[in-house]
Amino acid sequence: MASSVDQFLLQEGARSWIQNTWMTNKDRKVRSTWMATFCCVRLIRLQDANLGLQEVQAAERQILPHAKACFDLSGLLQSDSEKYAEIEWHVLGGLFMRHGVGVAATKCFRLALESPKEMTPLEKAETLMALSSLYQLNGDLDKSRLMLGQIEIAEVSREDSRLGRTVTLAKALGEAAEGDSETIKKQLLNLDEDQEKDLGAMDGRTIFTVHRFAATMKNLDQLDDSQALYRRAHLSYSKLLGDNNALTLDAAEELAQILQLRGAFTQAEELFLSTVRVKQATLGPAHPSTAISQAKYAALLDGKGDFEKAETLYRDAFTTMRAALGTSHPIYLATRENHALSYRRRAHQRPVKVKVAATAPSSLSEEEQREKALERAEKIFDEVIEAKLGNTALYSEEDVQSTRLKLAKMYESEEFFLQRTRQKRLPFRRESSGLW
Repeated sequence: MASSVDQFLLQEGARSWIQNTWMTNKDRKVRSTWMATFCCVRLIRLQDANLGLQEVQAAERQILPHAKACFDLSGLLQSDSEKYAEIEWHVLGGLFMRHGVGVAATKCFRLALESPKEMTPLEKAETLMALSSLYQLNGDLDKSRLMLGQIEIAEVSREDSRLGRTVTLAKALGEAAEGDSETIKKQLLNLDEDQEKDLGAMDGRTIFTVHRFAATMKNLDQLDDSQALYRRAHLSYSKLLGDNNALTLDAAEELAQILQLRGAFTQAEELFLSTVRVKQATLGPAHPSTAISQAKYAALLDGKGDFEKAETLYRDAFTTMRAALGTSHPIYLATRENHALSYRRRAHQRPVKVKVAATAPSSLSEEEQREKALERAEKIFDEVIEAKLGNTALYSEEDVQSTRLKLAKMYESEEFFLQRTRQKRLPFRRESSGLW
Protein backbone atom coordinates (compact mmCIF):
# COMPACT_ATOMS: atom_id res chain seq x y z
CA MET A 1 0.00 0.00 0.00
CA ALA A 2 2.85 2.37 0.80
CA SER A 3 4.49 2.06 -2.58
CA SER A 4 1.66 1.84 -5.08
CA VAL A 5 -1.69 3.49 -5.56
CA ASP A 6 -2.81 0.59 -7.73
CA GLN A 7 -2.29 -1.95 -4.93
CA PHE A 8 -4.71 -0.11 -2.69
CA LEU A 9 -7.51 1.39 -4.78
CA LEU A 10 -10.51 -0.57 -5.97
CA GLN A 11 -12.16 -0.28 -9.34
CA GLU A 12 -15.63 1.27 -9.27
CA GLY A 13 -17.39 -2.04 -9.87
CA ALA A 14 -15.53 -3.78 -7.03
CA ARG A 15 -16.17 -0.88 -4.68
CA SER A 16 -19.90 -0.96 -5.49
CA TRP A 17 -20.03 -4.73 -4.94
CA ILE A 18 -18.49 -4.38 -1.49
CA GLN A 19 -20.90 -1.59 -0.56
CA ASN A 20 -23.93 -3.58 -1.73
CA THR A 21 -22.98 -7.00 -0.31
CA TRP A 22 -20.41 -6.80 2.47
CA MET A 23 -21.56 -3.50 4.01
CA THR A 24 -25.12 -4.59 4.85
CA ASN A 25 -24.82 -4.42 8.65
CA LYS A 26 -24.60 -0.93 10.23
CA ASP A 27 -21.65 -1.73 12.52
CA ARG A 28 -19.83 -3.34 9.62
CA LYS A 29 -20.59 -0.28 7.50
CA VAL A 30 -19.08 2.02 10.11
CA ARG A 31 -15.95 -0.13 10.53
CA SER A 32 -15.49 -0.50 6.77
CA THR A 33 -16.03 3.21 6.13
CA TRP A 34 -13.56 4.11 8.87
CA MET A 35 -10.92 1.74 7.51
CA ALA A 36 -11.36 2.91 3.92
CA THR A 37 -11.25 6.60 4.90
CA PHE A 38 -8.30 6.12 7.26
CA CYS A 39 -6.33 4.29 4.56
CA CYS A 40 -7.25 6.92 1.98
CA VAL A 41 -5.85 9.69 4.20
CA ARG A 42 -2.67 7.69 4.84
CA LEU A 43 -2.26 7.12 1.11
CA ILE A 44 -2.61 10.84 0.37
CA ARG A 45 0.04 11.63 2.98
CA LEU A 46 2.40 8.98 1.56
CA GLN A 47 2.09 10.34 -1.98
CA ASP A 48 2.73 13.91 -0.79
CA ALA A 49 5.84 12.82 1.14
CA ASN A 50 7.45 10.54 -1.44
CA LEU A 51 6.58 11.83 -4.93
CA GLY A 52 7.33 14.89 -7.03
CA LEU A 53 4.66 17.45 -7.91
CA GLN A 54 3.58 15.95 -11.26
CA GLU A 55 3.59 12.43 -9.84
CA VAL A 56 1.49 13.56 -6.88
CA GLN A 57 -1.10 15.09 -9.22
CA ALA A 58 -1.28 11.87 -11.26
CA ALA A 59 -1.62 9.74 -8.11
CA GLU A 60 -4.27 12.01 -6.64
CA ARG A 61 -6.39 11.71 -9.78
CA GLN A 62 -6.43 7.97 -9.12
CA ILE A 63 -7.22 8.41 -5.44
CA LEU A 64 -10.02 10.94 -6.04
CA PRO A 65 -12.88 8.48 -6.89
CA HIS A 66 -12.04 6.44 -3.78
CA ALA A 67 -11.96 9.61 -1.66
CA LYS A 68 -15.36 10.64 -3.03
CA ALA A 69 -16.80 7.24 -2.10
CA CYS A 70 -15.45 7.67 1.45
CA PHE A 71 -16.87 11.20 1.62
CA ASP A 72 -20.33 10.01 0.53
CA LEU A 73 -20.34 7.64 3.54
CA SER A 74 -18.80 10.12 6.00
CA GLY A 75 -22.12 10.63 7.77
CA LEU A 76 -21.85 7.08 9.13
CA LEU A 77 -18.68 7.97 11.04
CA GLN A 78 -20.30 10.90 12.84
CA SER A 79 -22.42 8.38 14.74
CA ASP A 80 -19.21 6.88 16.19
CA SER A 81 -17.30 9.72 17.88
CA GLU A 82 -14.17 7.62 18.47
CA LYS A 83 -13.75 6.59 14.84
CA TYR A 84 -14.84 10.03 13.60
CA ALA A 85 -12.08 11.63 15.71
CA GLU A 86 -9.39 9.41 14.20
CA ILE A 87 -9.85 10.74 10.65
CA GLU A 88 -7.72 13.67 9.48
CA TRP A 89 -10.54 15.37 7.60
CA HIS A 90 -8.39 18.32 6.58
CA VAL A 91 -6.20 15.99 4.48
CA LEU A 92 -9.25 14.81 2.52
CA GLY A 93 -10.38 18.44 2.25
CA GLY A 94 -7.05 19.41 0.74
CA LEU A 95 -7.35 16.68 -1.90
CA PHE A 96 -10.86 17.80 -2.87
CA MET A 97 -9.83 21.46 -2.95
CA ARG A 98 -6.83 20.78 -5.20
CA HIS A 99 -9.11 19.02 -7.66
CA GLY A 100 -11.96 21.52 -7.63
CA VAL A 101 -14.53 19.52 -5.64
CA GLY A 102 -15.57 22.55 -3.62
CA VAL A 103 -18.62 21.19 -1.77
CA ALA A 104 -16.76 18.13 -0.48
CA ALA A 105 -13.71 20.23 0.42
CA THR A 106 -15.82 22.67 2.43
CA LYS A 107 -17.58 19.86 4.32
CA CYS A 108 -14.30 18.08 5.13
CA PHE A 109 -12.62 21.25 6.40
CA ARG A 110 -15.64 21.96 8.61
CA LEU A 111 -15.54 18.37 9.92
CA ALA A 112 -11.85 18.89 10.75
CA LEU A 113 -12.61 22.01 12.78
CA GLU A 114 -15.50 20.29 14.60
CA SER A 115 -13.59 17.05 15.27
CA PRO A 116 -12.38 16.19 18.80
CA LYS A 117 -9.03 15.30 17.20
CA GLU A 118 -6.77 18.29 17.65
CA MET A 119 -4.83 19.61 14.70
CA THR A 120 -1.46 21.30 15.05
CA PRO A 121 -1.61 25.14 15.04
CA LEU A 122 -0.29 25.15 11.47
CA GLU A 123 -2.80 22.56 10.28
CA LYS A 124 -5.63 24.54 11.86
CA ALA A 125 -4.39 27.77 10.25
CA GLU A 126 -4.17 26.10 6.83
CA THR A 127 -7.67 24.63 7.26
CA LEU A 128 -9.17 27.99 8.23
CA MET A 129 -7.40 29.68 5.33
CA ALA A 130 -8.61 27.04 2.87
CA LEU A 131 -12.20 27.45 4.09
CA SER A 132 -11.85 31.22 3.78
CA SER A 133 -10.72 30.84 0.17
CA LEU A 134 -13.63 28.58 -0.69
CA TYR A 135 -16.15 30.94 0.91
CA GLN A 136 -14.64 33.93 -0.88
CA LEU A 137 -14.77 32.24 -4.28
CA ASN A 138 -18.45 31.44 -3.60
CA GLY A 139 -19.11 35.09 -2.78
CA ASP A 140 -19.68 34.58 0.96
CA LEU A 141 -17.28 37.30 2.13
CA ASP A 142 -18.61 37.43 5.71
CA LYS A 143 -17.83 33.75 6.32
CA SER A 144 -14.49 34.17 4.57
CA ARG A 145 -13.47 36.97 6.93
CA LEU A 146 -14.80 35.01 9.92
CA MET A 147 -12.45 32.11 9.13
CA LEU A 148 -9.45 34.39 8.70
CA GLY A 149 -10.27 36.21 11.93
CA GLN A 150 -9.65 32.99 13.86
CA ILE A 151 -6.01 32.79 12.71
CA GLU A 152 -3.32 34.30 14.91
CA ILE A 153 -0.79 35.57 12.37
CA ALA A 154 1.96 36.18 14.93
CA GLU A 155 1.74 32.61 16.25
CA VAL A 156 1.64 31.13 12.76
CA SER A 157 4.56 33.27 11.56
CA ARG A 158 6.73 32.05 14.45
CA GLU A 159 6.10 28.46 13.35
CA ASP A 160 6.26 29.01 9.58
CA SER A 161 7.13 32.43 8.13
CA ARG A 162 5.96 31.43 4.64
CA LEU A 163 2.54 30.39 5.91
CA GLY A 164 2.40 33.59 7.94
CA ARG A 165 2.89 35.66 4.77
CA THR A 166 0.26 33.58 2.98
CA VAL A 167 -2.24 34.26 5.78
CA THR A 168 -1.37 37.97 5.67
CA LEU A 169 -2.06 37.98 1.94
CA ALA A 170 -5.36 36.15 2.45
CA LYS A 171 -6.44 38.71 5.07
CA ALA A 172 -5.48 41.54 2.74
CA LEU A 173 -7.58 39.97 0.00
CA GLY A 174 -10.49 39.62 2.41
CA GLU A 175 -10.30 43.29 3.38
CA ALA A 176 -9.74 44.60 -0.14
CA ALA A 177 -13.33 45.75 -0.59
CA GLU A 178 -12.53 48.70 1.66
CA GLY A 179 -10.10 51.53 0.98
CA ASP A 180 -8.33 52.94 -2.05
CA SER A 181 -8.12 50.35 -4.83
CA GLU A 182 -4.70 51.42 -6.14
CA THR A 183 -3.13 51.27 -2.67
CA ILE A 184 -4.70 47.88 -2.02
CA LYS A 185 -3.48 46.60 -5.39
CA LYS A 186 0.12 47.56 -4.62
CA GLN A 187 -0.05 45.88 -1.20
CA LEU A 188 -1.50 42.70 -2.69
CA LEU A 189 1.07 42.60 -5.48
CA ASN A 190 3.91 42.82 -2.96
CA LEU A 191 2.42 40.07 -0.82
CA ASP A 192 1.77 37.92 -3.91
CA GLU A 193 5.39 38.31 -5.03
CA ASP A 194 6.60 37.26 -1.56
CA GLN A 195 4.45 34.14 -1.64
CA GLU A 196 5.65 33.25 -5.14
CA LYS A 197 9.28 33.56 -4.00
CA ASP A 198 8.58 31.34 -0.99
CA LEU A 199 6.56 28.62 -2.69
CA GLY A 200 7.20 28.95 -6.42
CA ALA A 201 4.92 30.11 -9.22
CA MET A 202 3.51 26.62 -9.87
CA ASP A 203 2.77 25.71 -6.27
CA GLY A 204 -0.96 25.05 -5.89
CA ARG A 205 -1.24 27.56 -3.05
CA THR A 206 0.34 30.29 -5.18
CA ILE A 207 -2.02 29.60 -8.07
CA PHE A 208 -5.06 29.55 -5.77
CA THR A 209 -3.96 32.91 -4.33
CA VAL A 210 -3.68 34.33 -7.86
CA HIS A 211 -7.21 33.03 -8.50
CA ARG A 212 -8.50 34.84 -5.37
CA PHE A 213 -6.53 37.96 -6.32
CA ALA A 214 -8.28 37.94 -9.71
CA ALA A 215 -11.71 37.80 -8.04
CA THR A 216 -10.75 40.66 -5.72
CA MET A 217 -9.64 42.85 -8.61
CA LYS A 218 -12.94 42.11 -10.37
CA ASN A 219 -14.87 43.19 -7.27
CA LEU A 220 -12.81 46.42 -7.24
CA ASP A 221 -13.72 46.94 -10.92
CA GLN A 222 -10.06 46.63 -11.93
CA LEU A 223 -10.86 44.62 -15.05
CA ASP A 224 -7.42 44.91 -16.71
CA ASP A 225 -5.72 43.40 -13.68
CA SER A 226 -8.48 40.87 -13.14
CA GLN A 227 -8.24 39.65 -16.74
CA ALA A 228 -4.46 39.21 -16.53
CA LEU A 229 -4.70 37.35 -13.21
CA TYR A 230 -7.54 35.06 -14.36
CA ARG A 231 -5.53 34.25 -17.48
CA ARG A 232 -2.48 33.43 -15.37
CA ALA A 233 -4.56 31.24 -13.03
CA HIS A 234 -6.19 29.44 -15.96
CA LEU A 235 -2.88 28.69 -17.70
CA SER A 236 -1.25 27.59 -14.42
CA TYR A 237 -4.14 25.28 -13.47
CA SER A 238 -4.10 23.84 -16.98
CA LYS A 239 -0.38 23.09 -16.78
CA LEU A 240 -0.51 21.70 -13.24
CA LEU A 241 -3.86 19.89 -13.20
CA GLY A 242 -4.84 19.43 -16.85
CA ASP A 243 -7.48 21.01 -19.10
CA ASN A 244 -10.31 18.88 -17.71
CA ASN A 245 -9.80 19.78 -14.04
CA ALA A 246 -12.64 21.63 -12.29
CA LEU A 247 -10.36 24.48 -11.15
CA THR A 248 -9.06 24.93 -14.70
CA LEU A 249 -12.60 25.08 -16.04
CA ASP A 250 -13.73 27.52 -13.32
CA ALA A 251 -10.85 29.87 -14.12
CA ALA A 252 -11.63 29.60 -17.85
CA GLU A 253 -15.27 30.58 -17.28
CA GLU A 254 -14.33 33.46 -14.98
CA LEU A 255 -11.83 34.72 -17.56
CA ALA A 256 -14.56 34.43 -20.21
CA GLN A 257 -16.93 36.52 -18.08
CA ILE A 258 -14.30 39.27 -17.75
CA LEU A 259 -13.74 39.21 -21.51
CA GLN A 260 -17.51 39.39 -21.99
CA LEU A 261 -17.72 42.46 -19.74
CA ARG A 262 -15.03 44.10 -21.84
CA GLY A 263 -16.77 43.31 -25.11
CA ALA A 264 -14.25 40.70 -26.29
CA PHE A 265 -17.07 38.34 -27.32
CA THR A 266 -15.07 36.16 -29.71
CA GLN A 267 -12.43 35.22 -27.12
CA ALA A 268 -15.08 34.76 -24.44
CA GLU A 269 -17.16 32.52 -26.69
CA GLU A 270 -14.17 30.28 -27.44
CA LEU A 271 -13.61 29.74 -23.71
CA PHE A 272 -17.29 29.14 -22.90
CA LEU A 273 -17.71 26.74 -25.82
CA SER A 274 -14.56 24.83 -24.83
CA THR A 275 -15.75 24.55 -21.22
CA VAL A 276 -19.20 23.28 -22.25
CA ARG A 277 -17.68 20.67 -24.56
CA VAL A 278 -15.24 19.42 -21.90
CA LYS A 279 -18.02 19.10 -19.31
CA GLN A 280 -20.33 17.35 -21.77
CA ALA A 281 -17.56 14.85 -22.51
CA THR A 282 -16.34 14.31 -18.92
CA LEU A 283 -19.44 14.87 -16.77
CA GLY A 284 -22.18 14.19 -19.30
CA PRO A 285 -24.86 16.43 -20.82
CA ALA A 286 -27.24 15.85 -17.87
CA HIS A 287 -24.82 17.02 -15.16
CA PRO A 288 -25.78 20.25 -13.32
CA SER A 289 -22.30 21.72 -13.79
CA THR A 290 -22.70 21.25 -17.56
CA ALA A 291 -26.07 23.02 -17.39
CA ILE A 292 -24.61 25.96 -15.45
CA SER A 293 -21.90 26.37 -18.08
CA GLN A 294 -24.52 26.22 -20.83
CA ALA A 295 -26.48 28.98 -19.07
CA LYS A 296 -23.38 31.20 -18.84
CA TYR A 297 -22.67 30.60 -22.52
CA ALA A 298 -26.30 31.46 -23.34
CA ALA A 299 -25.94 34.79 -21.49
CA LEU A 300 -22.92 35.61 -23.65
CA LEU A 301 -24.84 34.79 -26.84
CA ASP A 302 -27.62 37.09 -25.62
CA GLY A 303 -25.10 39.90 -25.42
CA LYS A 304 -24.08 39.21 -29.01
CA GLY A 305 -27.68 39.12 -30.21
CA ASP A 306 -27.50 35.42 -31.17
CA PHE A 307 -30.87 34.69 -29.53
CA GLU A 308 -31.78 31.49 -31.38
CA LYS A 309 -28.60 29.72 -30.30
CA ALA A 310 -28.98 31.14 -26.78
CA GLU A 311 -32.55 29.80 -26.58
CA THR A 312 -31.40 26.26 -27.42
CA LEU A 313 -28.77 26.42 -24.66
CA TYR A 314 -31.26 27.83 -22.16
CA ARG A 315 -33.75 25.06 -22.86
CA ASP A 316 -31.11 22.32 -22.50
CA ALA A 317 -29.87 23.91 -19.28
CA PHE A 318 -33.37 24.20 -17.81
CA THR A 319 -34.15 20.55 -18.55
CA THR A 320 -31.07 19.45 -16.59
CA MET A 321 -31.48 21.98 -13.77
CA ARG A 322 -35.11 21.02 -13.13
CA ALA A 323 -34.14 17.36 -12.81
CA ALA A 324 -30.87 17.82 -10.89
CA LEU A 325 -31.44 20.97 -8.80
CA GLY A 326 -35.19 21.51 -8.64
CA THR A 327 -37.27 24.54 -9.60
CA SER A 328 -36.59 26.46 -6.36
CA HIS A 329 -32.81 26.30 -6.55
CA PRO A 330 -31.10 29.74 -6.60
CA ILE A 331 -29.09 28.90 -9.72
CA TYR A 332 -32.22 27.77 -11.57
CA LEU A 333 -34.14 30.93 -10.66
CA ALA A 334 -31.18 33.21 -11.44
CA THR A 335 -30.93 31.58 -14.86
CA ARG A 336 -34.66 32.07 -15.39
CA GLU A 337 -34.24 35.79 -14.65
CA ASN A 338 -31.50 35.92 -17.30
CA HIS A 339 -33.91 34.17 -19.65
CA ALA A 340 -36.53 36.86 -18.98
CA LEU A 341 -33.98 39.57 -19.75
CA SER A 342 -33.15 37.67 -22.93
CA TYR A 343 -36.78 37.92 -24.10
CA ARG A 344 -36.76 41.62 -23.32
CA ARG A 345 -33.66 42.08 -25.50
CA ARG A 346 -35.26 40.06 -28.29
CA ALA A 347 -38.16 42.51 -28.34
CA HIS A 348 -35.74 45.15 -29.57
CA GLN A 349 -33.94 43.18 -32.27
CA ARG A 350 -34.78 43.85 -35.91
CA PRO A 351 -36.41 41.79 -37.26
CA VAL A 352 -38.00 40.35 -34.13
CA LYS A 353 -37.88 36.53 -34.06
CA VAL A 354 -39.85 35.05 -31.19
CA LYS A 355 -41.70 31.76 -31.15
CA VAL A 356 -44.20 31.46 -28.30
CA ALA A 357 -46.19 28.24 -27.81
CA ALA A 358 -47.51 26.99 -31.16
CA THR A 359 -47.60 30.37 -32.85
CA ALA A 360 -45.05 30.59 -35.67
CA PRO A 361 -43.15 33.89 -35.84
CA SER A 362 -43.94 34.32 -39.52
CA SER A 363 -47.71 34.48 -38.76
CA LEU A 364 -47.31 37.55 -36.54
CA SER A 365 -46.40 41.10 -37.42
CA GLU A 366 -43.15 42.48 -36.09
CA GLU A 367 -45.01 44.56 -33.51
CA GLU A 368 -46.99 41.51 -32.35
CA GLN A 369 -43.78 39.50 -32.01
CA ARG A 370 -42.25 42.30 -29.95
CA GLU A 371 -45.29 42.28 -27.65
CA LYS A 372 -45.12 38.49 -27.32
CA ALA A 373 -41.46 38.73 -26.29
CA LEU A 374 -42.24 41.31 -23.59
CA GLU A 375 -45.20 39.29 -22.34
CA ARG A 376 -42.99 36.22 -22.13
CA ALA A 377 -40.41 38.17 -20.11
CA GLU A 378 -43.18 39.36 -17.79
CA LYS A 379 -44.48 35.80 -17.31
CA ILE A 380 -41.03 34.48 -16.40
CA PHE A 381 -40.46 37.26 -13.86
CA ASP A 382 -43.87 36.53 -12.33
CA GLU A 383 -43.03 32.83 -12.03
CA VAL A 384 -39.68 33.57 -10.37
CA ILE A 385 -41.35 35.90 -7.85
CA GLU A 386 -43.98 33.25 -7.11
CA ALA A 387 -41.28 30.59 -6.62
CA LYS A 388 -39.36 32.82 -4.19
CA LEU A 389 -42.49 33.74 -2.23
CA GLY A 390 -43.29 30.04 -1.95
CA ASN A 391 -39.92 29.17 -0.42
CA THR A 392 -39.28 31.50 2.49
CA ALA A 393 -36.67 29.11 3.89
CA LEU A 394 -34.42 29.90 0.92
CA TYR A 395 -35.45 33.43 -0.05
CA SER A 396 -35.77 36.59 2.02
CA GLU A 397 -38.04 39.54 1.25
CA GLU A 398 -34.93 41.26 -0.11
CA ASP A 399 -34.47 38.42 -2.61
CA VAL A 400 -38.08 38.81 -3.75
CA GLN A 401 -37.73 42.59 -4.05
CA SER A 402 -34.64 42.14 -6.22
CA THR A 403 -36.73 40.35 -8.86
CA ARG A 404 -39.62 42.77 -8.46
CA LEU A 405 -37.25 45.67 -9.16
CA LYS A 406 -36.23 44.09 -12.47
CA LEU A 407 -39.88 43.66 -13.40
CA ALA A 408 -40.65 47.22 -12.29
CA LYS A 409 -37.82 48.58 -14.43
CA MET A 410 -39.28 46.79 -17.44
CA TYR A 411 -42.78 48.17 -16.76
CA GLU A 412 -41.49 51.71 -16.41
CA SER A 413 -39.26 51.75 -19.49
CA GLU A 414 -41.21 49.73 -22.08
CA GLU A 415 -43.86 51.74 -23.95
CA PHE A 416 -45.86 48.57 -24.57
CA PHE A 417 -46.58 48.15 -20.84
CA LEU A 418 -47.19 51.86 -20.30
CA GLN A 419 -49.84 51.89 -23.01
CA ARG A 420 -51.46 48.59 -22.16
CA THR A 421 -51.50 48.52 -18.38
CA ARG A 422 -51.24 51.99 -16.86
CA GLN A 423 -54.97 52.20 -16.21
CA LYS A 424 -55.54 48.57 -15.27
CA ARG A 425 -52.52 46.48 -14.28
CA LEU A 426 -50.08 48.84 -12.59
CA PRO A 427 -52.42 49.97 -9.78
CA PHE A 428 -52.83 46.29 -8.88
CA ARG A 429 -49.07 45.87 -8.94
CA ARG A 430 -48.57 48.81 -6.60
CA GLU A 431 -51.07 47.41 -4.11
CA SER A 432 -49.99 43.78 -4.23
CA SER A 433 -46.22 43.99 -4.40
CA GLY A 434 -45.50 46.74 -1.93
CA LEU A 435 -42.92 47.99 -4.40
CA TRP A 436 -44.78 50.50 -6.48
